Amino acid sequence: MGPLAALGDVVSVVGGAVPAQLNQPVVTPGGVNPLSGAVRQTRRDYSGSVRLLGEAADALKVGDLLVPATGGAPALLLKKDHEGLAFSDGFIALRPLQPWTGTWLWACLSSATGVRVREGSITGTTLKRLTPATLLATPVPVRADVTAILPALRSMSNDVPAVEENANVASSWWRVATLAATGDWHAQLSLRNPSLLVEGTRLGDLAQVTSGHLPHSYFSTPRPDTLPVRHGRSVDGRNVRMWATPDAAPRVHPGDIVVVGVGHRGRVSVSDEECLAGPGVLVVRANEPALAPALASYLSSESAQELRASLIQGLIPHLTPALLRQFPVPENVLSSVAMTEPKPVTPLPLAQRLEQLLWG
Repeated sequence: MGPLAALGDVVSVVGGAVPAQLNQPVVTPGGVNPLSGAVRQTRRDYSGSVRLLGEAADALKVGDLLVPATGGAPALLLKKDHEGLAFSDGFIALRPLQPWTGTWLWACLSSATGVRVREGSITGTTLKRLTPATLLATPVPVRADVTAILPALRSMSNDVPAVEENANVASSWWRVATLAATGDWHAQLSLRNPSLLVEGTRLGDLAQVTSGHLPHSYFSTPRPDTLPVRHGRSVDGRNVRMWATPDAAPRVHPGDIVVVGVGHRGRVSVSDEECLAGPGVLVVRANEPALAPALASYLSSESAQELRASLIQGLIPHLTPALLRQFPVPENVLSSVAMTEPKPVTPLPLAQRLEQLLWG
């Protein structure tokens, strides 16, 4: 592999962040396709700081490198075709001290080995991310034959489009969002770095989220043509003390996820029977049933529970459906499910292709 050098010896950090403007197409790490390395979508609901390509000294330039601070998406080597896009502060912006090193560093940091090194350097508790200081201290290899391999790397980089064809990007210029009068947008104000709420796929894009309620009439013992009612204490199907007719409360189907709504933390269970959603619980119904176990595991995880504790408010802490829909499901949660399902043969992800070219 050759000797190693600290990344900070060959790059500088680019500042120049400005507040995001209404209707800007903002690229986040979750908007980069791990298969191709191109931008596949932008966020229309982004709130936070962004960087833009421009003429100012602290603006982004063609040839700069954007390294995701969260997740394992490929790095972006900026091209002229990226003009007009804004990039979230979910990326760490780097400027190679020598132009040719940008391609080399893009390949190293986007390869499978580079992704593992980056993910292994992520720190934090509630919202984990890679810090600029840690990234600059990351060792990168210096190959003796780098000039020989550069043409192949440049060819691969040139084959990566800045923006995918048919990507959900241009329309974001014209989408207007209205803040909810109910105040459900308070999540954007509750975090020091609200951009992390969009570093993943919104749960609301993957599932329907509804709230249970107290049945208009119920029984304390089972009766014919009644269903058990899940509430806070019986979210997992045990200690059921309430039964009601099927139309008395929202229906829960086998495979639906039931989440305790009250409290800074809440239990999560996947229903194994037909039942009803009672008071103090939320029901999450995955659009793709195969996703349900992975979504339940994520909602039970320490990171999701800590995020929940950071966001909910009120004298009696209560998780609302609107807030739960905003939870960002990490890319690895979705990819773990995708890998278990049979798929047609597709090109290798960019990370694997770079791994083979660099070290194969």
